[in-house]
Amino acid sequence: MIGALVGPSSHVGLAFGASGGTAYTLTSVSVGAFSAGAYPITLVGAVPDGVPVEWVLYSGTDPTTAAQVDAASWAGATVVASGTFPWATTPAPITLPGGIARANYKLVCITNSSGVLSTNVVISAPFEVDTVNPVLSSVSFTDNGSAQVAWSFTPSEASPTNGFRVSLWPSGTNPSAAAIESGAGASFTVTGTSDGIGADTGTLSSGAGTFQPTIWFSDIYGNETTATYSNVTVAASDPRLTDSGALYWFASDDTTRSGTDVTAINAKRGGFDLDTRPNPPFTSAIQQASAGAVMVFDGTRGLQTASSAAGNRKMINHMLGGGSNALRVFLVVNPNVADGFRVFFSESENETTNQSTYFGFRNVSGVLRFHSAARRFSSSWTRTDSTGLTVSTIGLCVMEWHITQTAVRIFVDGTEIGTSSAVTAGNFPNPGSCRTTLGALASATLASDPAAGDFREVYVTTTADDTTATAIRNAIIAQYGIS
Repeated sequence: MIGALVGPSSHVGLAFGASGGTAYTLTSVSVGAFSAGAYPITLVGAVPDGVPVEWVLYSGTDPTTAAQVDAASWAGATVVASGTFPWATTPAPITLPGGIARANYKLVCITNSSGVLSTNVVISAPFEVDTVNPVLSSVSFTDNGSAQVAWSFTPSEASPTNGFRVSLWPSGTNPSAAAIESGAGASFTVTGTSDGIGADTGTLSSGAGTFQPTIWFSDIYGNETTATYSNVTVAASDPRLTDSGALYWFASDDTTRSGTDVTAINAKRGGFDLDTRPNPPFTSAIQQASAGAVMVFDGTRGLQTASSAAGNRKMINHMLGGGSNALRVFLVVNPNVADGFRVFFSESENETTNQSTYFGFRNVSGVLRFHSAARRFSSSWTRTDSTGLTVSTIGLCVMEWHITQTAVRIFVDGTEIGTSSAVTAGNFPNPGSCRTTLGALASATLASDPAAGDFREVYVTTTADDTTATAIRNAIIAQYGIS
């Protein structure tokens, strides 16, 4: 509830004495600005202490007689509150009832001395009163994918000094109203002010976990709302969003489409889109039934950079840097297709394996094999290992490569396939320029080993350590429900 209407703060007249049944005359009543939870009232008149003062808070037509005020009823007025207090230098505060809608009201006062009413009424200037608790709508608490809770709410009242607190508590806390207001004991809390116009939004960096959210909101008159909401569960931050080494991230949830034809796959990380489909070699468009669905390749489909350029040599340049430079490549596909060499991602001078780095798979007698290499004119490394996994039952999977200056390791869904194989760093490809292609090894007119199968994403990073790789792999597996 709001504060109080504070009674007379000063008056003129006798400081003591019996009232007896006298018709007193009042001089004026004024109401100051709301402050410290109350409206200061100054009531002036020659009235002894102890004489009852009747007051009425109203809107509409002013009263003209003390009898109307005594009855708290007169034509054309809406009375919202009334009461009495004894005349005193500093009387006790008067608490207004709840539910008084925000509007301008007036205060009228009379005295009632043993049934004898004052000779006149005194009326204040209009002042704003509001004792309605604010209402919050469109309340939302969601995991924003960065180990944070994104919160939003829309208050019912516009005021530049509304205060609020948003907090997250351990699941099942069910904090008291006082705790919600203070935030004491909350796991995470933030305070702010609101102009009450539109939605208030923000984030709380919570980390992973399940939390019980609360909001305390107070308007400028001290009307408060406290509420507890349904739990919000926050996943660990997606390392793909924060990985400083990301070279490429292309995924099926970020495409440009014309009907079911994919006309571009947009760079989620990495700096350029793949938005060119030369015909030939790609005689038809990659298919995607709806936004965010799998992208379907059938051996005739692909997208690449608009031209061959030195700036497309992102993987190649990094590995040519020597030292500790390394790569992790994650390819998320369903390989249940007919046998054939299926390159899904490449940097290449043309459609040949020379001067190229490429990643894909092959179905050999129903068993999934890797199909991947990097070579100048002789191989730097090649991995064509059999995984032992049946393509008809594997479903969506994460194929993974870890390439250093000396060795290559390969994985499926985090399980290493075979043993580490050697790298000849001197044979890393080094074309003057190349194309980056999704769907084949390709030039502007020719393609080799075209992709077939369902594609979800390719993610390439120079942050190649095992800890980061595990986090990225787990995020991918969680996102696509890979088991």
